[in-house]
Amino acid sequence: MTLYNFLLKSIEFWQKHSGLTNLKTHTIYAKLIDSQSLVIDLGANVGQFSAEINREFNCKCYAIEAVPAVYSQIPENNLLKKFNYAISDQNQTINLYL
Repeated sequence: MTLYNFLLKSIEFWQKHSGLTNLKTHTIYAKLIDSQSLVIDLGANVGQFSAEINREFNCKCYAIEAVPAVYSQIPENNLLKKFNYAISDQNQTINLYL
């Protein structure tokens, strides 16, 4: 076994026993998520992570994306709702520079 393969196996073992898992470039603590959960994906981009959450856990996900052209690409379904908002610490209209 190469050192690389040993490290991969070690990471897989640790993830399996720690509850951490990777979904679409995100690391999550999967032991806290079940079919009754609501996951909020801030900066959802085109919704890949949100869709993966739906598939993996069969739970609701709110995909929040500020860029209209990107937001329009998020596929909605009964578990995935999308919102065209920006998240800010102020309750006012903001300028979005692309």
